[in-house]
Amino acid sequence: MPGTLINQIGSASFSLAPMDGYTDMPFRVVCREHGSAFSFSEFVSADAVCRYVQKTLHQLTFREQERPVIFQLFGNDADILAEAAVILESLKPDGIDINMGCSVKKIFQKGSGVGLMRDPEKVKKIFSKLTKKIQIPVSGKIRLGWSEEEKNYIEIGKILEGEGAWAVFIHGRTRPMAYTGKASWEDMAKLKESLNIPVFGNGDITSLQDARSKINQFGFDGILVGRKAIGNPWIFSDQNLSEVSYEKRLPVILQHLDLNMQMYGESRGVVLFRKHLFKYLKGLPSVSNLKNQLIENKSLNGIKELLNEFEAISGY
Repeated sequence: MPGTLINQIGSASFSLAPMDGYTDMPFRVVCREHGSAFSFSEFVSADAVCRYVQKTLHQLTFREQERPVIFQLFGNDADILAEAAVILESLKPDGIDINMGCSVKKIFQKGSGVGLMRDPEKVKKIFSKLTKKIQIPVSGKIRLGWSEEEKNYIEIGKILEGEGAWAVFIHGRTRPMAYTGKASWEDMAKLKESLNIPVFGNGDITSLQDARSKINQFGFDGILVGRKAIGNPWIFSDQNLSEVSYEKRLPVILQHLDLNMQMYGESRGVVLFRKHLFKYLKGLPSVSNLKNQLIENKSLNGIKELLNEFEAISGY
């Protein structure tokens, strides 16, 4: 059963990494249409899932065209995580992932996210329970460790493998690094060499060619890309954003915007879309005035008019 998910995803895959506040259904759908191999949800609180918080469950909205779909949970209590996983299994994702990589202080201070990596016995207990409680594949997303002095990613990876996880996703930085410095692909490669289950690398990927190079050099089963994909789904189809004209960007922007409206409604959908929109416009000539107008405009029709007018005058 664990092997079925890698068969669905395919070997040497290139996919969108989970990012809190970004990888919702609208963004994932757009990325999947451009070549991302599977969908990875934002992380959601196991405690909130167990309390059936509707806002949390709404975050897990997905479309059939996204499959395979993996839901990501965070928490630090084995029983609560197992209960949440059972609830999420009823929503019919293709897999459940446990976040052990989040470096946000309010998360790791409570022993969740990367904080879990400091307690290997708890990790063992969590994955032992999960693989017994649910029928769909279970994975874990980790970092190199709590700090440079506490790099225990191989130990944690072996625990996951031993408790029946189908794969490990690893970000090549420690907790204090957050997203600074350089991801260590050499360290991540050591994990791949140490395990017999699929290992996916993550960190500093800038293009499809870059991802392929890492797979060829280190033998990873797949590569994830995070921040470089925001406003740039073309990264999955090996196009440089600077070479994508506004004429080609606009239909994708409008599709993403419409999906946001469908998921969140107009007022919230417009606000949440801004962080994507300004990334979509990156590098375009004469775009600063448009950005100012978009900030001031809070209506869907107004934003669409501005975007269409810019296409007419930009000639780019």
